[in-house]
Amino acid sequence: MNKEEVIKVANKHNGYLYSKIMKDYNIPSIYITRLLKEGKLQKIEKGIYVTDIGIEDPFFVMYIKHKNIIFSGETALFLNGLSNKQFVNYEVTIP
Repeated sequence: MNKEEVIKVANKHNGYLYSKIMKDYNIPSIYITRLLKEGKLQKIEKGIYVTDIGIEDPFFVMYIKHKNIIFSGETALFLNGLSNKQFVNYEVTIP
């Protein structure tokens, strides 16, 4: 696998590249380091990167970090288009 293929894998996943994808595709971390230096990847959080085509989405990033969360309350209303209220904290339920 080369750096261009890594970018293709990320773009296949809506511009995101994170630990699980890197493990599934056996992507060496040196490619991530080089792509970061070249400006082709942007680090969002530890183990989560986005390409130029990806849109940094805090809801998706939170989901990547915590697979078991369920957005609830005002956050769920906002995500379903039932509220346009600005909120400061996310409301989630953890089963």
